[in-house]
Order: sequence, then structure tokens, then C-alpha cells
Amino acid sequence: TKWSWSDIAQESAIVVGCGGLPKAGMRYQACFVPLVVDAEALKAWKKPQKTSSPCILTPHPGEAAKILVTESSKIQKNRLKSLDRLVKKTGQAVYLKGAPGLLKFPKSNKFYVNLSINPVFSKAGTGDVLSGILGGFLAQRPDSFEDAIISGLIFQSVVGEILREKRASIATDQLNVFSKAFSLLS
Repeated sequence: TKWSWSDIAQESAIVVGCGGLPKAGMRYQACFVPLVVDAEALKAWKKPQKTSSPCILTPHPGEAAKILVTESSKIQKNRLKSLDRLVKKTGQAVYLKGAPGLLKFPKSNKFYVNLSINPVFSKAGTGDVLSGILGGFLAQRPDSFEDAIISGLIFQSVVGEILREKRASIATDQLNVFSKAFSLLS
């Protein structure tokens, strides 16, 4: 499908990086809607990118290491310090995936610890589902970017708790329990 930057400007949120990058590249300054940046798109953040809207980066430790030009073992050794460095280097909100998941927003001294991470989220593709969840919450045009991100992470944790009861699961199994997760939260 052919698309243009004017098409993207009409969206209410954008998730970029899952499944690769657009062939035309990503012009973050041209996006005036909230962004979720994951996977392949994180490679561009080795140097700060200017954005015209709120943005969250969702690296796992290996991707974080590439942004900070270090080793993932160093990211894991001091996750809080690594999170702080990521936010300072990129100027963006960052959710550092792993156990525990860590969230920090720019211009804030607070950080959030997601202690509900479970083995369900260690499988390939679960980060892509998380990016979609965050993008979906942001697409609702919330009053607060931060609240939408935190709500998305809470929703994902409920999805994980539902799947924890199963003997085995794959990333797409998350989609099958969304309705149940929403009903548990309402």
C-alpha cells in the first residue's frame, strides 16, 4: 500500500518499528501525534531525534545497549541508571522492558517499576503486542500521555496474569484475552 506523510498526519497515534521500518524512513519531526517506537525504529535513537509530539521508546536490554553504545550485561547490571541514561540521551519517555519493567518520563525525577512482569512476556512478539497496546491507548486521544502509557502497562499486566494460568502461550494469545482483561478492569 502506498502512503504519504499527509496520510500519517491524520492518524491519532503511530506505532513504528514492529515489522521493520518504512522504506521512506521515519521523519519524527513530521509526526504531530503520539508515537510508540520499538524494534527496528529504535536504531535511529543512537543520536537524539526531534519530535513534534509525545513519544515513548520501548527497548529491551539489547536494544537499550545499542542506543547507549554499551553491552546488554551493563544495562542489566544497573537498570535504573540505564533507564535514566536512556531518557537523558533520547529526551523521550522510555519503558525498559525486562524484569522488572521500568518507566520514566522526561523532565521527571520519578520512575515507575512494573513488578507484574511474568514469563509470558519473554516470548518473541510480545513486545510488538505491547507496542500495539500502548498505541491503542494513545489513539483514544487521552488528556494525559503519561496516564495513557501507565494504563496500557496496567492492561498488559492483567493480560499477562490471565495467560499465566495457561500451560503455554505465544504472543498472539494475548489478543484472545483482551476482552476478559478489559472486563476485569471495569
